[in-house]
Amino acid sequence: METETKIQKDTLPNNYEEDAYEASAWALSVSPRLEKKLASIQKIFLLCITGSYRTTALQTITRIMPLHLKAQEEAEPYKEDNNLMFFTDGSKTEMGTGCSYCAFENGVKVLEWMGKLEKFHTLFQAELMGLKEAIIRESQGNEITKIWIDGLSSAMAVLDPHTPHQLI
Repeated sequence: METETKIQKDTLPNNYEEDAYEASAWALSVSPRLEKKLASIQKIFLLCITGSYRTTALQTITRIMPLHLKAQEEAEPYKEDNNLMFFTDGSKTEMGTGCSYCAFENGVKVLEWMGKLEKFHTLFQAELMGLKEAIIRESQGNEITKIWIDGLSSAMAVLDPHTPHQLI
């Protein structure tokens, strides 16, 4: 007896394939090890969503592209851009707060920086510090540069001429 797995559209996350901004930075060079990890993570979620057995061809029945391929697809426009591109980020966990940037030129990572902040710093401060360090590094060169940030509050603060924040 053949069983068909049915998936209700409302059980799949709406933004499953859309949350790929940050993937654009690291997807330019996905290693086989990372590809395997992504497939493993994706399989766990698809098994829970569909209620299927482990042997099911989950990407086929859900019509969801494997994560590493989706990330590489999202990174494609960045490969063709000849400008120096910085991707900044900040993070805060119970273990600490940090920020970083990486820069790509012609799809190849050419720069990387990471900074550790004190635990009392906020995510907003970490985002701003990563952006600040990218701007400092960018200003040392003469290339046309693009800086990508994912924190809307950081972007709005930088654009506001009356912001009271000391990092801006």
